Amino acid sequence: MSVIHSLKRSAEQDGLYKVKESASNAMNYMEEKSESVTLLTRQIYLNPVQHQSMMDFLSRKITNYNEADYMGATVINNYLNAVASLDNDIFDAVLYKKISKDLMFTSNHLILNSQSFIANNTSSFKKMDDDFYGLSITPSYLQDYATSKELRIFSISSNIRAPFALSAGDNTSMYNRSIAILTVNYNAERIVRHFEKMASGKFSPEIMVLSQNGDVILDTTGDYYGKTYPHFRPDSPTPINLEPSSLVSSLYNEKLGYYVVAILPRSQMMVSIQSSINTVVLIAAVCAAFALCFGIVSIRLFSRRVNLINKAIQKVQMGNLNYRIPVSKNQDEINSIAVNFNHMCNMLKDYINKIYISDLLQKDAQIHALQAQINPHFLYNTLEVIRMEALSYGDESTGHMIELLAQLFRNSIKGELVVTIKDELEFCNNYLELYHVRYSNNLIFDFQIDENIHQFGIPKHLLQPIIENALIHAVDHSRPENHITIQGYRQEQQIVIEISDDGQGMDDSTRDQIREQLRITSEINHNKIGLSNVHRRIQLLFGKEYGVDIDSKSDKGTTVRICIPTKSREEMLSDVQSFAG
Repeated sequence: MSVIHSLKRSAEQDGLYKVKESASNAMNYMEEKSESVTLLTRQIYLNPVQHQSMMDFLSRKITNYNEADYMGATVINNYLNAVASLDNDIFDAVLYKKISKDLMFTSNHLILNSQSFIANNTSSFKKMDDDFYGLSITPSYLQDYATSKELRIFSISSNIRAPFALSAGDNTSMYNRSIAILTVNYNAERIVRHFEKMASGKFSPEIMVLSQNGDVILDTTGDYYGKTYPHFRPDSPTPINLEPSSLVSSLYNEKLGYYVVAILPRSQMMVSIQSSINTVVLIAAVCAAFALCFGIVSIRLFSRRVNLINKAIQKVQMGNLNYRIPVSKNQDEINSIAVNFNHMCNMLKDYINKIYISDLLQKDAQIHALQAQINPHFLYNTLEVIRMEALSYGDESTGHMIELLAQLFRNSIKGELVVTIKDELEFCNNYLELYHVRYSNNLIFDFQIDENIHQFGIPKHLLQPIIENALIHAVDHSRPENHITIQGYRQEQQIVIEISDDGQGMDDSTRDQIREQLRITSEINHNKIGLSNVHRRIQLLFGKEYGVDIDSKSDKGTTVRICIPTKSREEMLSDVQSFAG
């Protein structure tokens, strides 16, 4: 009886794992679809030419088309074609133009019936007014296509807003108003087949996707389409209440407000272990007959596995870090030792590679520094001749810019790894002054530095990539004033330097994505000097408690915060040279 009980308990554990895994896989697949629609919506705003043409076309009623209108319609058609071809699960890509209630679409297979589509989505479109943000998902429905063929689909929709002062033709401002709706129609049957494939195996749970009201979006059984799921209880701590005859796992997507539910009947689990139960008595008899032989074999196998561990230890002692102990499926102490031993070897090998790669990067940097120092006096003299020639013609602005450039170049080719904060700020001041001379009417920068931190050390040119990012992404030369502020102060045992701008900033999602990239950054990219490389550089030198953080608000600007240890230049140079080998 204890064996049968163990079989049932094991089957239930496997079944519970399977329903959780199936629900998680289905949720990930649905989230991929919603994220795809979000990215497709953002893509409209990334291409300035496409953006202007589409927004102008979508914001006006058009009775007589001119050349620009035809161009706008062509851009939209190309965009919809690209959307429809992005994913095999997509049936149609649709743009609903609110001001004229026109429908533009691209269908992958059959031609969409416009009247049927509008009738199926009227209530959903009404909810997506100027106050609606984010995405909307509709329960599945039967959509008419050419030749009166009905196909089951569900739709994910996103508002398209006018990001600048467009006119609707009657002097009405369209700024930030919803002017159109992008809808992507997905093939419900194809996605259901994908769910079934993901859930197949020893146990095959039923998978459903329900709206926050319990309406069925997807159903692998096909029994509840067009209905509210009868076991849905929105007021209950668990939204799906079934009898104990089934295992249930449910996940909720707060962004779109839908549930993914995996259900496995216990009867299915019993079928899978019935044959095992039938053979328990026979197995017991055989085990009794061969108990002695089994003991001998077990001891030999155990001894063999111990010998494998001893052999692996000897290999590592001889310097072979590539040797691994074969890991069996047995969940015992020997297997745990093997897994941990292999993990230790991987970590040791990664650590050695990390030190080796760091040494290569340092030597590569030294080579580049030596190459950069070839005949620097010739370049200084050349820049000075050009500056004096500009001054001789009365062009003081150009002469000043050349002088600043010479100072920046002289600072850059010095072989110092660590400088004082005062020297680093002087370099940044010259760099910003160069831009200020070029854009004197609309660039204002301000240094607010505690003089008590001037003599502390800082890795050379640590701040320049951050300032360059601000100049590239935050400065709008069409504005009369653009502000960049550099603040520096001591906070306990840390030096904190904050670089702030008053540019367009970024939304919370983009900011969080950048923070996540900083968190998982694992290597320096020589082709892209930016936040992640500065962050990685600091953490390689000083540890995980230091680095870069970013804060930003849309239309408010961005602040990049850099934290390094409070050390003198000599102390920090010793640390850096020690790290570089």
